[in-house]
Amino acid sequence: MINFDILDKEKNVAMLSFSTMQMPTFKDNKSKGFVEFGKNNDFPNQLLRLYEEHSEHAAIIGSKANYLFGEGFKTKDKIQQPLLEQFLTKANRYEDWHDLNNRIKVDLELFNACYFQVITDFTGRPKEFYHLSYASCRVSKDKNTLFYKDNWLDRQEEFVTYEEYNPTSNRVGVFFTRFEYYKPTANTLESVYPLPQYIGCIKDISTDIDIS
Repeated sequence: MINFDILDKEKNVAMLSFSTMQMPTFKDNKSKGFVEFGKNNDFPNQLLRLYEEHSEHAAIIGSKANYLFGEGFKTKDKIQQPLLEQFLTKANRYEDWHDLNNRIKVDLELFNACYFQVITDFTGRPKEFYHLSYASCRVSKDKNTLFYKDNWLDRQEEFVTYEEYNPTSNRVGVFFTRFEYYKPTANTLESVYPLPQYIGCIKDISTDIDIS
């Protein structure tokens, strides 16, 4: 947010002041069951704003994602490579894993984590994997339940819940699973949502956008 104050109208002197982007806060919403991420529970959306409005930042995120993921998945044992390639041909009824990978790699660089929806077959084995938008996901304090909502600022919209997929339970249904990078935190509540590697730069990126 930018404030514009005229100091001297005759000399055309004015002062611009910028509000500082706040660092994320974490609050356990015990009545709803999830941990709020950010002052207004919208910190992932703020990270998306930085990505969408700062061209250099977006280019760095994209370049790192492509560099770190390289040319895809390979097995150490060449004999198992055909099995891997067969698995990669179908992540769900619409996409293969190469398509899904293009979303995953950006989420991992932008948020340091990613979420999947897992649909099982009648034996409880995973049959389909779908990408879940990170900004639409919140989790419980124990990280065993995911709450999904397209817009967390819309109080009228209801969220959908998913339990974490457990490969040993043989339960049938729709679940979620995650991948996240470790980042040291001061307490358990702060570890619920991993912060991005560039967390120390977000104030500078936000200020640069406001100046532009």
